Amino acid sequence: MNTRIVENQMNMSVQITLFIQAGSNTNDLHGTVYLTLPPGDSQSVTYGDLRNSFLSGMKLSPLPYDPTDTYYCRVKERGDDMDTWLNHSHTIEVTPDCLQRMESAQLFKRAN
Repeated sequence: MNTRIVENQMNMSVQITLFIQAGSNTNDLHGTVYLTLPPGDSQSVTYGDLRNSFLSGMKLSPLPYDPTDTYYCRVKERGDDMDTWLNHSHTIEVTPDCLQRMESAQLFKRAN
């Protein structure tokens, strides 16, 4: 099992879905983990196993839920910015700055 701490540094609650990569292909899905975090809260998340140890993406929705404000991002290849953010730190920080940075880098896309 693998563990990450997800930390909500936003001033609103967020609903998060983490996508767990199956094996070594970033396009294969092993499973998902769902969590809801109030502002300023953090949660330890355990996922995957020895063969499925990477996160391949994330869906984030500010609450109250509005489908026009839902973001989705995914790892396109090992070593890209999204891979670094999700897999190379013990803590995944959700901040307004990271949303803006990811959206401008076209790693975060609004789901419509």
